[in-house]
Amino acid sequence: MIATLQEPGTSETATNRAGFTSEAVAHRRRLAAATAADRAAELLDRYPDLRLLPGCDWERLGVTTVCCLLYGAASRHFANLQLAAVTGILGIAGVNRAYTIVADHCVRSVLDLMQKRYGITATDEITLEMWEARGRDIDVMRTLTNQIAKYAAAVNFHTPAYVERLSRADKARIGHLLLTPLPHHFRERFVPMAEHRAAQRRRRKAKTDVLSECATAILALMLARYPSAERFIRWYPAPDRAD
Repeated sequence: MIATLQEPGTSETATNRAGFTSEAVAHRRRLAAATAADRAAELLDRYPDLRLLPGCDWERLGVTTVCCLLYGAASRHFANLQLAAVTGILGIAGVNRAYTIVADHCVRSVLDLMQKRYGITATDEITLEMWEARGRDIDVMRTLTNQIAKYAAAVNFHTPAYVERLSRADKARIGHLLLTPLPHHFRERFVPMAEHRAAQRRRRKAKTDVLSECATAILALMLARYPSAERFIRWYPAPDRAD
């Protein structure tokens, strides 16, 4: 599971790495025993505004995803409603559950940094100037390459693809449920993607080099064992001779 931010005053023993308290673990077991319809009903009771999202099949969400939204770190986040909404939108897009959980963590990471820097209490308080100022912090951007990529995929790609199919009335009703998108060309301007890709290539090459050396050693060991195997075959008596 992905490690999440821990609430102030919450001990390490009371909160596990997935952001769940021991009480939330009990809730997860209860949700696992419930039907998909019951889990969806509990989620909509917690976030009634999610009913405004047309086409979202909340029963398709997995147990872990629902538990994160109801009792995990996402439930304690200042953007908990918007995080739940984007989870439903990703479900419509056919995004798998594992990716959805990772995307939730990445979106929260970006929003948490914006809140820490600017003291925002709602996502619609994020302005273009805030994004620009954050983007110019090169050291921060180097640590957010993956998080920004997942945020852009969820908010700048999947969300607009969902919204464009809605009527004008539906778009007006769900505006408060949507996260603030990144400015146009934000990643191209501020996120060191080339550096990130080069680092990925170096990591892949390092793994390949290790595997190449192992393959050579395994081949050499096999070749060295051939003579002894042939000697064993010549020595071991055939069944008819053994009789």
